[in-house]
Amino acid sequence: MPQLRVANSNEALAFASTKTLEGITPADILSLKLQANLVTIQGFVAQVDRGDRDSFALPQAFLAAGVPMVIAATGDGDDLAAQKLMVELYQRLKADKALSPAQALRQAMLQVRKQHPEAKDWAGFAVMGQ
Repeated sequence: MPQLRVANSNEALAFASTKTLEGITPADILSLKLQANLVTIQGFVAQVDRGDRDSFALPQAFLAAGVPMVIAATGDGDDLAAQKLMVELYQRLKADKALSPAQALRQAMLQVRKQHPEAKDWAGFAVMGQ
């Protein structure tokens, strides 16, 4: 099982690759001391649908651990488009503090859609929580 480390719980918890996430369970997430307002998960959620775990188990674990909102990938899409979407999302959140994460996600989706018109590349994200 991979080691979970929080470099700075006020800023980010990041994993380098899908392989790093193999074996991560909701219990692992619940054991973290998180003080985040938002967690974004992309690139692996659709791939954790094995055995008794469903694709929303990890996002639900973050919510149960006290994170008020999670934005998670719900399917496979183009990695480059997903990366652009995350960059757009965080740029919008940084630029406009009054914007909710859900509003920023919608605006980011509309922007990425211009370069990646296939919905599978930008529409496969869900907002969970507040």
